[in-house]
Amino acid sequence: MSSNDKNNDVIDAEVVDDGRTPYNSSYTSYTSSSGTGSSRNGFGGGRVTFISMAGPSAPGHQGLPLASIITLTLFFSCLFQWGFLAALGFAFFYAIASALGVYNNVRTIMQGRMPNPWLWRIGSWIVCMLLVSWLV
Repeated sequence: MSSNDKNNDVIDAEVVDDGRTPYNSSYTSYTSSSGTGSSRNGFGGGRVTFISMAGPSAPGHQGLPLASIITLTLFFSCLFQWGFLAALGFAFFYAIASALGVYNNVRTIMQGRMPNPWLWRIGSWIVCMLLVSWLV
């Protein structure tokens, strides 16, 4: 079999439609975590749901300034109450807890569920403060 014979094999594409939009539509509807819209792609209709991890309306970004202010307040309370090493310990423990929280949120998204990052943040703050107060 020569290389020309391989190139002559043609595979027909199958169009899959969920029945919500007509085949000949020049717009494809989509929904996202930040709203709905349409895009012109020439392939027909269909509904696509996606989660965007960028932008201020992405999951976990709502209330991000509030979470940062609370974390800095806890850091400075450790600094003024117990000293620099306690504040450094809080920052270290919180960095580990945040990395575990990101892992948990990605795993939850991959399972098709929407994560609630506030539960993990509040738990991280409590556990980190308890660890630091115990070690001091």
